[in-house]
This record gives sequence, C-alpha cells and structure tokens, in this order.
Amino acid sequence: MSIFILFHIIFVSALFLLGFFVYKKYRQTSGIFFLSFCLLFGIWYILYTIIYSVLLGEYYTLHLMRIMYAMSFTAIYSMLFFVLFFNVNKKKTKIIRRCIGLSLFMIFLYVSMTSLFVDHIEYIESKEYYLEVYGPLYKILATLYLAFLPIFFVASYYKIKSLTYINKMRLKYICIGFTLFMIFSLLFLIIFPLFGKFYFIENIIFFITPFIGFTFYSTYTYRFSDVKVKIGSILVFLLSAFWAMVMVNLINYFYSNLGENYAALWGLNSSFGAAEVLLGILFYIPLNKYFSNIFLKNMKGDNFGKRLGRLKKSIPFITNLSDLNSYLGIKLLKYFRINNVEVKIFNKDEKKKSVIYKFFSENTLDDIFLNELVFIEENKHKFNYSLLKNEIDEGVFLVFPIYDNKKGLIGIFTLGKKPFGDLYSNNEINQLKELIVFLEGHLKYIKIYGKINDLTVNLDKKIDEKTMEYNNLINKQKEFISMISHEIKGPIASSIFQADCILDDVGSGDCSKEELTKELTILNEQLLKSGDLINKLFSVQYYDSNSFDLFKEEINLDYLFEGEIEVYKKLHPHIEFRLDIEEEVGFIRIDKVQFKQVIDNLLTNAVKFITHDKGKIHINLCMKNKELIVEIMDNGKGFKHIDISTIFDKYSTGKTSMIGLGMGLYLCKRIVELHGGEIKASTSKELGGAKFEIKIPV
Repeated sequence: MSIFILFHIIFVSALFLLGFFVYKKYRQTSGIFFLSFCLLFGIWYILYTIIYSVLLGEYYTLHLMRIMYAMSFTAIYSMLFFVLFFNVNKKKTKIIRRCIGLSLFMIFLYVSMTSLFVDHIEYIESKEYYLEVYGPLYKILATLYLAFLPIFFVASYYKIKSLTYINKMRLKYICIGFTLFMIFSLLFLIIFPLFGKFYFIENIIFFITPFIGFTFYSTYTYRFSDVKVKIGSILVFLLSAFWAMVMVNLINYFYSNLGENYAALWGLNSSFGAAEVLLGILFYIPLNKYFSNIFLKNMKGDNFGKRLGRLKKSIPFITNLSDLNSYLGIKLLKYFRINNVEVKIFNKDEKKKSVIYKFFSENTLDDIFLNELVFIEENKHKFNYSLLKNEIDEGVFLVFPIYDNKKGLIGIFTLGKKPFGDLYSNNEINQLKELIVFLEGHLKYIKIYGKINDLTVNLDKKIDEKTMEYNNLINKQKEFISMISHEIKGPIASSIFQADCILDDVGSGDCSKEELTKELTILNEQLLKSGDLINKLFSVQYYDSNSFDLFKEEINLDYLFEGEIEVYKKLHPHIEFRLDIEEEVGFIRIDKVQFKQVIDNLLTNAVKFITHDKGKIHINLCMKNKELIVEIMDNGKGFKHIDISTIFDKYSTGKTSMIGLGMGLYLCKRIVELHGGEIKASTSKELGGAKFEIKIPV
C-alpha cells in the first residue's frame, strides 16, 4: 500500500471537518453552500481514487465518472454562492436559497445522466486505468469551469469590499486559499488533459492544502496563533522527506542495479524495502533539523527569546524613561524590525481621560490589548473606539499594561506589528510579558534614582536658594527692628518730655487747667501710638507662633459695618463714608472679633492716607459664586512708590511712615487666610486711591 493513501485519507477527513466547522460558525445560507462544497469535493475525490484503482467494471466506472463531473461542477459553484451569501441573513434569502439549490440539483442530475459530457470510457493497459472520452457538450462544461475563476474573483472582490472588520478578514483568507486551489485544479484537471497530459491527477487532493490552511487560520484563530508554526512544521516535514527520497534514489541509482524497481522514484512506487526506509530515516533526521533551523527558528520564538535576553542585560544601566524608550526602540527595530515601541507612564489627567487606562482598569482579566479589527470587533463594548483611535497610533499593534508593586496600573508598553504581516506566537507573547515584568521592576528603580538624583544634583542649588532667602529675611528683620525701634523711641521720648513739662508746670503752680489738659492729651496720644505699635508687634508674634482657632458664629454684617461706620464718621467728620450692601448679604458665619480687627485696620489705613478735606471712603459688600466679597476703597495717596506685591509681607517696611501699615496688613492677611479666603490690594479706578478686596468662602 502506497504511503500516499494515508495522506489521501487525512486530507479528505480534514476537508469534511472543515465543512462542518465553517457551517457551525456560519449557519446562514453561506454555511450550507460551504458544507456542500466540502462534501461534494470530498466524495468526488473518493470516486476519483476508486476509478484509478480500477475496482469496478466499465459500466459502473462510466456512470461514476459522469456523477463525478456533476459533483465537481456543483461543488465549485456552491463555493461561489457561499461568497455571495456570506454574512447574509438566512430568513431574507430563504426563497433564493431554495431556487439556487434546486437549480444546482437539476444540473447535477442532467450532467450525471447524459452522455453529452462523457460519452464513454476506454481502458489504458499501459497506465492501468480508465480514460474518459468526452461528448459534444464537454467543451461547454470546460468553458464553465474556466469562466468560474474570473467570476469567483470579481464576486469575491466586491463582497470583501462591502464587509467590515472580522468578516472582511476571514472571507479574504478563505477566498485566497480557494483561488490557489482552483488555479492548480484547472491546470491539472482541465487544461493539461485537453492536450493529453495527465499529471498528478490521482494526487490532486494535495492542492487543497492552502484552502484548508487559510480557512482554519482565519476562522479558528486570529492573533497569537501557533498555526503558522504547525503548518511550517508540516512543510518542513514534507521538504525533508522529499530530499531524503532524492538522496535514497541517488544512492540506488549509483550503487545498485539500474532495474525497473530502482529507476522509478520511491515516492511514486508502491513497493520499497526495509533498507531503503532505514536509509531514508538516516537522511531525514539531519535534513529536518537543517530545514527547521532555516524556516522555523524565528517562528518557534527561540531566537526571539534569546535576543530579548540580550536586550535585558543593558537595561539596568538606564536611569531615565526617555533613554529607556530610545534604547528599546533602537534594539527592537534592529533585532525584529518592530516599530512604535514606547513605555508610557500615565499622569493624573491622563488617567481620567485615557480610554486604554479605563480598559485595563475595568477589565482586570485582560492582560493585553490588540489594535486590530477582530479584537476590536469582539471587545468593542468595553471601550469607545472613536476616542481610542485618537489615543493610539495606527502603527501600534500590541498594548501591554504596566503595574506597580501594589498592582496599580501606572502605564502601558506599546509595540508595532512584526514585518511582512507576521503574527506573534503564543511563546513570543509570553516572553514579551516577562519583559514587561522586568520593566516594571526597572521603572521602580528609575523612579527612586530620579528622586535621589534630584536630591543630590540640585542640593547645592537649593541650599543657595534657601541661604539667600534666609539672608533676605535676616536683613528684613534687621531693617524692621531698626525702623520699629525708631518709631517706638520717638513717641516714648516725646512722652517723657511731655511728662517732664507737666511736672515742671505743676511744680511752678502757674499752669492753668486748660494748658494742663492740652499737655495730658498730647501725652495720651503719644502713649496710644506706642501702645498700638507694640500691640501689633505682639499680635504678629502671636499669630505666627500659635495654632490659632477661630470662634465662628452667625454675624449680621449689616449691623457690624454700620456700627463701625458710625464710629468713624464721628471721629472723622471731614471724610465722606458710603456703605453699599446687597440684599443677598445677610448672616455670615465668621469670627466677629478677628474680622472686626481686619475692618478696623483697613479703615484706619484709609483715613491715615487721606490728607485733604474732601476725603471719601466707599465700602461695598456682595455675594458672588458662594463667596463674600468686601471692597474698601478711598481717594487718598494710594500706593505711589510702593511695591504692591510685597505689601502683605511680614517685614515689609517701605518708608518709616509705613511701619504700622506693614504689620497691620500682614495681620489682615493672616486673619483672612484663617477664614479660608484671600485679600488683594490695587489702585481704585473709581476713586483713584487704594483699594482692598477681601474674598471669603461661605
């Protein structure tokens, strides 16, 4: 029994399984036509084998040949209708399907029962098989066979063009495999026989290999398939076996009798000896290893893993993310011709907006993302594809998640496609995942190194900055102490002088009551001025050195501001005070005592810098965006020759007349900030003097 019989059985069985497999996947009309093709062609080939084995008489062989031609014609046109009805709803095509099925059945009966296509057969003794003699209509049948291929090509082209995503890719591969099979079949079954040449007719089943391979490849798997490795292994086996046969026959040719048994090629002869089998095995083993190293070395991922191992050795010396991306991009391009390599770490904003971050965060079982049609089609409910296209480059094919040591998602690792459209194998994907784990550890090292580098490299710079800040602060303190000692020394010296004058006047006895009252009033003013400066100085120290807690309560701001205005109107009748409070401003929860101190300081400063008789102070209160806004403005000197940006600083002095102002404004700022608000100074556009704006959230 020839070894090819075993291959015949395997290929016919694979064809039947393929038909049921596709029918199970596509139970619409297209699946029925595909199953019809596989069954009809498989039975056709079985009948062809029987004919060439000469197991039947002439009468039965003739009828089997007619049935066989009918089957082959019906089979290939069933494949055409598989393409036309691919991915079409079964219910909508029910009537059309029945009409086409009935028509194909009628053609099948007509071809199998008439002598117009196959008239009779003749037995060829030299070849030991029957040869058909064609009838008058055979050329019509041959023409239909030849016309099938361009019709199938045009129908496939427009059908594939109309499909999208997964169906487009699957039908494309099926049509490529079937077209290759039809080209070989037409050559060896139709064209060559017309010229009396009969090559490989009894082994035509082997030409269906591309069709079976492409169909299984497109329907069973689509990403990290090892099908390519398995198909490659089969091809290596056949190639090794072929060259082993060649070597055996060469030895037979040179070292044995040139008889009939040895002159025939081993593969086409049904008989061979044990010595030839042993010799063939001895040749097969090194040939298989040789061809495996040539064709399967990269497919199996062995070389892939070794190069990734070499790549890892230099990574520990990389200390920042930019250099890491450059290194990975150069090496992966050099080793594997892979582009679009990047390690990307998400920041806070990207984590909120990123579609790919959301995909890995919400689908913890998914440890990889594929930027390809089939994966996107089957997982499109997990993400927004329109936003994803803007986030991932078109050249990116694989996206791996990167986690920290607490299993928190921190970034992604992207890779492009392999060259020539090759798919990654499962082994290669596992090796890439090991690389990701290695990178996760190294990214932690980069982060720690960055912090250490920031502390060491920038330490001198930070020390210089802090030293300058400290020196500026010391200088300000010295200047402040000098200024404030001068300010306090003046009132105290005046007070001592005034007290001496009063004592002298009282001792002489010629001092009137009015003069004594005047001198005591001057003394009181000097003491009050000194006390105010000392009180502010201690207040500054108190707010800076204590954890101060506010005593908040519901306060009616109308009463608070109206009471303050009345006091200032009596003290300063030459100044016009105006208070505008919106109706929305009512009770506010604040610290009454501290807030009143802020208002007193600002009003006192406004009064102090109004040196003319037509003074104006305007106060506006309103609510905006859940904030209390207080505006106090005047038509005094304003901030001429004063740096507004430093006016609220603790030791801001300016001129000697500004000492009290500097401390007062610093206290105002601290109290407002304790309320969670802010205070700003500017020039009033309305009155031309100073303007202070306070914002406190309510």
